Amino acid sequence: MAVEAIRTGLPVIIAGGLGAWPALSHWSFERLLRDHGDWVVPVSVFRHGALSPEKEMCRISELIPRILPFPSWPLCYLQQVPLAEWPRALAECIGPPPGLAPGTPMDAYLWCGPHGASSPLHYDTRDNLHVLLRGHKRFLLFAPDQSPLMYPHAEDGAQHLSRIDVERVDRRAFPRFGRARGLRCVLGPGEVLYLPTRWWHQVHLWAPSISVNFWWTKEQGATPQGEQRS
Repeated sequence: MAVEAIRTGLPVIIAGGLGAWPALSHWSFERLLRDHGDWVVPVSVFRHGALSPEKEMCRISELIPRILPFPSWPLCYLQQVPLAEWPRALAECIGPPPGLAPGTPMDAYLWCGPHGASSPLHYDTRDNLHVLLRGHKRFLLFAPDQSPLMYPHAEDGAQHLSRIDVERVDRRAFPRFGRARGLRCVLGPGEVLYLPTRWWHQVHLWAPSISVNFWWTKEQGATPQGEQRS
């Protein structure tokens, strides 16, 4: 099922694809605090909207108390911590991502943030599986053919980022965005969102959330074990 979903080339939620991942039952904010409180992580601190975070390093024991209260201010978001930097006990709690052939080259990252945190509107240059383990996240999705309505940055290396703050759209500055037609979905615990490459997306946390994502190149994965690739 997961393989077929990925092959469509369209965003899709894959329910029940995680099997017996230990992280489904073992990961929680309380356990992170208890078992990994001394782990030092990079944190994005949002004081002035989703487009201008400040960066700092802090311990998990300092971060979790800033994530759980509601409302939480400033918004502190642990973003994109690579698998190689996780404590071994955390890394051992994740299983193979659904729909990908064993041995597929991929990169895994950890995300952990509070209710109200958002990502900027952007696209990825590789296919993405976003696995939610705790909380709820809302995704706004726009197909690649709507790129002219997304107002991407012109600078080299930043064309994948939109200049629009989706939570506070300036309609005068970005009038074409009003013509954009997208998709909206909400991801819950244990669900996986497949995001094809170059699909624009913006993420908003509806509750304190913990998630893992996998980036890979589609031509290298989504092939069941034993099937030959042409």
